[in-house]
Amino acid sequence: MDLSDEAKRLKKEYSKRYATENKEIINENQKRWRAKNKDKIKEYQNRYWQKKAIEANGVSLEANGVSLEPINTGLEPINTSLESIESRVIELRKNGLSLRKIAIELQINHMKVKRILEQNSEV
Repeated sequence: MDLSDEAKRLKKEYSKRYATENKEIINENQKRWRAKNKDKIKEYQNRYWQKKAIEANGVSLEANGVSLEPINTGLEPINTSLESIESRVIELRKNGLSLRKIAIELQINHMKVKRILEQNSEV
């Protein structure tokens, strides 16, 4: 379901106001997460700077083996045709997997899984 322009505007205003009013809480939560996930932070930063270095040289990322897929998933790549992904999402959901488990299995975002299921009335 798409939001109307007015709803989008109100949501954006609310988010900005919330972020302004709760800046300290948000910062504390981020600090705690970063403290617990130092390995992820380092991995993300390394990946970011690798991509920047390659882009600075004007060479495509794929030509240098830098994948834009999730990091360290340990999963085999899947057939990426849209029909294949949709059918696989529906099949995994019928088998009782959660949206996030389906997303991990297929190496896609869990919100994409949700949209696919909504479009196919399988939620």
